[in-house]
Amino acid sequence: MPVLEKYYIITKYTTRYMKTAVYGVNWIPVSLVKSFLKTDWNLLDFTKNQMPYEEVIKDNPEVIISFSPPDEILEHESIKWILTPGAGVDNMDLEKIRERGQRIVNCHANSSAVAEHAWAMLMAVARKVVKYHNLVEQKGEWPGTSHIKDLNTDLEGKNVGIIGYGSIGQKLERFALAFGMNPMIFRLNPDEGQFFETELKEKASDIEVLMVACPLTERTKELVSDEIFSLLPGQAIIVNVARGGVIDEKAMITALKEGRIRAAGIDTWQNSPYHPQSEGTKPSEFVYTPNLTISPHRAWISPESFGLVAQQIAKDLDLIALGKTPTSLVDFDSKY
Repeated sequence: MPVLEKYYIITKYTTRYMKTAVYGVNWIPVSLVKSFLKTDWNLLDFTKNQMPYEEVIKDNPEVIISFSPPDEILEHESIKWILTPGAGVDNMDLEKIRERGQRIVNCHANSSAVAEHAWAMLMAVARKVVKYHNLVEQKGEWPGTSHIKDLNTDLEGKNVGIIGYGSIGQKLERFALAFGMNPMIFRLNPDEGQFFETELKEKASDIEVLMVACPLTERTKELVSDEIFSLLPGQAIIVNVARGGVIDEKAMITALKEGRIRAAGIDTWQNSPYHPQSEGTKPSEFVYTPNLTISPHRAWISPESFGLVAQQIAKDLDLIALGKTPTSLVDFDSKY
């Protein structure tokens, strides 16, 4: 199993009082998190009907560990910390959480998995892997070179715009450099040689590949707008592993149908489910959109990623128990 961070060397430590947290991550066994803990925690598992909500709050838990914490637990006065196993927090009512004085700790341990998936989607749409696979498997076709009009796209030498420069965006930049591409970073607080997100419109005509890896906030909602699609080069490729709402999807679909952009790969869309029990649907127009490859929010899924997330949760619990600041405290202003 991969190691989260080399400097995570907290030795086994017995706190004066055992702390209590409620656990609600059904895709990582609570036993795995416990195996990494170095401090004393009583983890109450409410996943898959293990314990009813009214039972877990009887012990006045200090922490809830959940991607989408239920209000029945979250509103309990003892809850001081919210640990989410993912990076996104747009599925929570941040204003209410702020008002209650609760703090959110998000998790970037799966950033390598998401970045790799984003790059796989880029390669798939650039090289038309899914389209060629379907031609052979479903239709038994083997088009000769004289009949191929829909050519592949080479990546070397291309300008790649990366929106967001968190753990995922930084890995995408390294991948781009390894492929001989020219990264253009767009973020809220750019360093030298990077760009403000507001400069996306000004630079759009130079962007041949656009990769979206930023949080969804009021500021970034439909940041990739119809105007941006009209300014991108005609052979541009879009990849989104953030949230569907960062892109104006109707504008993207129109641009693909009209051939104003070459291809797109998306891991989420605006009404896609965030949880297995959700009733998310695929917009019917996606079925008829050419050169669009869809991945059903699976960028983060791998055994290695699960192990790293479990380690991260355990580390943050250890830091809370020792009175220290957890690894990634969420800025409610969502800076990236």
